[in-house]
Amino acid sequence: MRLEKGMIEAFFSSHIVKYCGVGVFVNGIGYALFLLLTFAGLNHNLSASFTYFLGVLASFVLNRSLVFKSKVTWKLGFLRFCIMLFLGYVLNISMLYIGVDVLYIPASVVQLISIVCVSVFFYFSNKLFVHRGI
Repeated sequence: MRLEKGMIEAFFSSHIVKYCGVGVFVNGIGYALFLLLTFAGLNHNLSASFTYFLGVLASFVLNRSLVFKSKVTWKLGFLRFCIMLFLGYVLNISMLYIGVDVLYIPASVVQLISIVCVSVFFYFSNKLFVHRGI
């Protein structure tokens, strides 16, 4: 089966592919920086906190400009982004509580499922809330 050039271009220009690309890029750089900082002797908790903060900022900026081409003001967009992050955290912790403490599913399994669910939540939240004009 032969794929048309337009189909391939449409696939790689889609929001989902760009969103995943930003995620892989930001997390890859963040992980490399985490390893560098811990190798240099910085405490792992401080390294994780620093790289998490940088990752949040990079994710907001890159998704805003490359993926969603947002026209929302930076201030409103970042406020909405912070609300989304908080709700994603609540979703993650809630899933862990129900899965591990109520249903006795191993935490490693629940967290893996949660990562997928929170990532989907983040994509649609970015698309429909964070970067959507009023």
